[in-house]
Amino acid sequence: MKDKEEGEDIEDSLMKDIYKEKEIEDYTKIKTYKSQDYLSQKKYYKEKFEDGINKELFFHKEKISSMDWLDNYSGANYITGSIDNSIKIWDLNITINSSKQSLSSSSPIMTYHDECTYNISTRNNNDTGFLSSSLDKHIKFWDIRDNNISSKNAHDKAVNYEISHLKFNNDGSQFGFIGKDGKERKDVNKLFIYDFRKFEEIQQINLKQPIYDFVFDKNNDRVFAACDDGSVYSVNIKSSGSNRNSKKSIYGSLFSLNTIDIDSKNKYFITGGNDGLIINYNIEELMSCKTYKKNDLEIKQVMYNYDDRIIACIYEGKNIDFFSTELDDHLFTIYTNINPTFIKWNKKKNVLGYLCEESKNRRSNYDGNGHFFIIPNL
Repeated sequence: MKDKEEGEDIEDSLMKDIYKEKEIEDYTKIKTYKSQDYLSQKKYYKEKFEDGINKELFFHKEKISSMDWLDNYSGANYITGSIDNSIKIWDLNITINSSKQSLSSSSPIMTYHDECTYNISTRNNNDTGFLSSSLDKHIKFWDIRDNNISSKNAHDKAVNYEISHLKFNNDGSQFGFIGKDGKERKDVNKLFIYDFRKFEEIQQINLKQPIYDFVFDKNNDRVFAACDDGSVYSVNIKSSGSNRNSKKSIYGSLFSLNTIDIDSKNKYFITGGNDGLIINYNIEELMSCKTYKKNDLEIKQVMYNYDDRIIACIYEGKNIDFFSTELDDHLFTIYTNINPTFIKWNKKKNVLGYLCEESKNRRSNYDGNGHFFIIPNL
């Protein structure tokens, strides 16, 4: 009986070794496959980005301070605002295929603010108009359906704050902005929510600390605010209920957070701050799940592309970096002549518009140029 038990123990041990070897072999195969798949995808992305082109078009005589894309069928209407007080709407001819990438513009529709135009925002799934704000502390909505826009028929609202980060929510029923009530960067502590139809303020959100950027969630229930102390605040903005204005905070960084964006599926949001880290958060769990990093430079802005596969990032430097959310890795860098200050992906195509700092040469026309990076067939 004893010999039989010993024989069974030896057999069990041999079988365990065989299974273990098989598990190791299977794991090695899976790892090898994943590695090969990763390398092939990385090669694919690299080729597409290397085929991309940087394009520059002349739009204004003075510096462009703001821009956005209208969400129409072609995705080719581009709005620019300048410190020369003008706003121009351009019909861009964008060609993106494996053999050719090009971009050109036609004569613009034009209107004016009384002072420098510093913010422009368009609505999703709507190409009938856009919001703008300027140093005159006015917010205006321009109806462009008749291609004859003017200040006379624009909705106009005067506020008591300097306006930054003017944004529509996902369905266009509300818009918000950060109000600045002092001269210093840190004098920014109020977030204002407006009803678009009535063009009236419906909420003020005071987090008792500087807010540097915010974003509406896709369900129009919450805003996420990036703050000076490295935290992200989730604030309930439903129009009614006991949880209205309830706040939750996440300490995502030891340094200031300067920028935030949300994906199209309302699953994740990303932040960027002074530590050079891009942090990806799960919206429902309010927990960080991934990080991306290329260098230690201060991040100015991060943004998902239209299908959430690519994150674009600008720093305190003359470069724009691109990261893959599929590969969780850095993909490509483009270098600019002057530090980029603002980026905006096209809403339907892999075309990134970006603005740059003022050039030191006052006679240069570079300040009035629009810049684009076009990626073919990605």
